[in-house]
Amino acid sequence: MPERPLLVVEDEAPQRLLLARLLGARGWQVEVAADLAAARRLLAETPFEAVVTDFQLPDGTGRVLRREARARDPHVGVVLV
Repeated sequence: MPERPLLVVEDEAPQRLLLARLLGARGWQVEVAADLAAARRLLAETPFEAVVTDFQLPDGTGRVLRREARARDPHVGVVLV
């Protein structure tokens, strides 16, 4: 497993927790965010291996998050769900 964690961004708590549990059970360290603002704060603090994000968030879109995450690290993986 890579040393950097995954970031899961999902505004619906049940889906967010499910994704975090599934990925955590497979050995990943997982950070979670419920919206774009929280995801931005985490991206500013932590280098992530990949970001798994909902397409539509309450305060923006997964596309915006993908662009911002890749601006910080061009090699970060981003999965839009």
